[in-house]
Amino acid sequence: MDSLHDFGFDIVRVKKGAYLQTRLLEESEIKLLIDAVTSSRTITTPKTEKLIKKILTMTNKYEAKQIQASNYLVDQSKTPNENIYFNIDGIREAISKNKKISFTYMMWDANKRLVPKAGGSRYVISPWCLIWENERYYMVGYDEKEDLIKHYRVDKMNNVIIEKTKREGSAKYHSIYDVNCKNFGMFGGKLETVTLVADKECAGALIDHFGNDVWLHKCEGKINAVVDVYVSYRFFAWVASFNGRMKIASPFRVVDEYKKMLMKCLDEE
Repeated sequence: MDSLHDFGFDIVRVKKGAYLQTRLLEESEIKLLIDAVTSSRTITTPKTEKLIKKILTMTNKYEAKQIQASNYLVDQSKTPNENIYFNIDGIREAISKNKKISFTYMMWDANKRLVPKAGGSRYVISPWCLIWENERYYMVGYDEKEDLIKHYRVDKMNNVIIEKTKREGSAKYHSIYDVNCKNFGMFGGKLETVTLVADKECAGALIDHFGNDVWLHKCEGKINAVVDVYVSYRFFAWVASFNGRMKIASPFRVVDEYKKMLMKCLDEE
């Protein structure tokens, strides 16, 4: 105890012994960590339970019991892929060594089974970073064949192998801020500067997604926002979710593409 006190720990001595007064984490912080682990779709159910037990060791047994008594429900949409942890390690190692990786990419079929895409062909990609988005882990990588930066769900990657060839696509690689703010649901497209016209009540949604630096201009009871986005059907769906309170004003090619998507949704054929 004297050694701990000498190292700066707040040791309180009582008749029956001594205890550490200052804890590594407060109860609210422990609950916050457990909530994050529980809600994460990337962490499997067995791993979630193990992590919660580890987190609870950071508090005393009395508070641990109180926290355990809370109703922590495991998200039913969690990934079943236990290989995700090996995938993350492999991707990080490849990035640190400046190497490409190869892997098979999986998809759900109508029978609720994860099956290989592209007939099981291996994807060869230059990994650049890992991003946390919508409770999922994504790898941002460069596809040399299509000369595009793409995003791959790490829990749908299988049999990740670090290749001997060096990474490519550094000129195409964008910062994490750009990827998060300009993409919608990690579905990329062509980068465009888009003008949105919206009701004032939509300002919060624009700031939440594009950040405090988003350009907003009040005009005739509306707000104009000029944003850089990767145009995709997910972006169009986001605009449509405001039920007419937000519209795409320019450029015309994006407006036209948006209209075509809406008409396709209404097509009864």
